[in-house]
Amino acid sequence: MNPYEFERLVKDLFAKMGYDTWRTESSRDDGIDAVATKSDPHMPVECIVQAKRFKGVVAPKEVQALMGAMTEKPTATHGYLVTTSWLSPRSRQRARGQRIHTIERNQLASMIKDLLGFDVVISNTPPSSRARTGDGR
Repeated sequence: MNPYEFERLVKDLFAKMGYDTWRTESSRDDGIDAVATKSDPHMPVECIVQAKRFKGVVAPKEVQALMGAMTEKPTATHGYLVTTSWLSPRSRQRARGQRIHTIERNQLASMIKDLLGFDVVISNTPPSSRARTGDGR
């Protein structure tokens, strides 16, 4: 699956969760792959979605990029970083403190099965917990 097909898949997942979704223009997305909204007169939701089709660890700079994209869209209530990979501990910590939710490889595979009805195998394998403590450098 190429990166654009992966972005479309992620957009479709958010649509199945009840969001109105659209993909951004690939060449001018400013780090935003999709926007997902739920209209509610009392508490509207607008999510900035970043889809990362990675083979290795997602480093903190990727979370930082999503944080930057969120500041460019002041109506965003929170962000989602969706990846075929896994986050480094520092990436996970940074995301938690910045209104960013993460969906990593195992959760993503489960969501694809539950919401879209496809069994998928994500072929990359996380390193041992000992090797995963770094930032992917």
